[in-house]
Amino acid sequence: MAFFDQLGAKIQSGAASVKDKANNFAEVQNLKGQISSCEQQLKDIYIEIGKAYYAATDNNTVEGEMKEKFTKVKEAEEAIAHLQSKLREVKGTLVCGKCGAEVPAGTVFCSKCGSKIDEPQADAASANAAEKPCPSCGKPVKAGAAFCASCGAKIEG
Repeated sequence: MAFFDQLGAKIQSGAASVKDKANNFAEVQNLKGQISSCEQQLKDIYIEIGKAYYAATDNNTVEGEMKEKFTKVKEAEEAIAHLQSKLREVKGTLVCGKCGAEVPAGTVFCSKCGSKIDEPQADAASANAAEKPCPSCGKPVKAGAAFCASCGAKIEG
């Protein structure tokens, strides 16, 4: 009987050890999760501080390494604006000047705020620079095109 008593004690001891290790593992994972959450909050705060500093600082007064970073931010913002414009062009949409909602091109009034939608000046100017009217039908033809996509007329020059 002593053998079985010893075996039972070892099993109980092993089970307690496994239980302690599982509890320890769960606590470690919980603490790691809390640390990760705090680190993410800290990153978000740093980002907010950086954005606020960038917005409040005149690019002309910044010097050294920060000047380079400001320039990179400005370049990235310009690239994003250009890509968003191209995306809207491909999707055939415009942005409402009042609320910022995306609306289909040709829409007269914004479906979100009801404001009148005007064709953007910059987009129209760049489109006019890259296009010319077809001499036959008058529809816009992209610069360098040999034929009109609307009527098929040959484009001279």
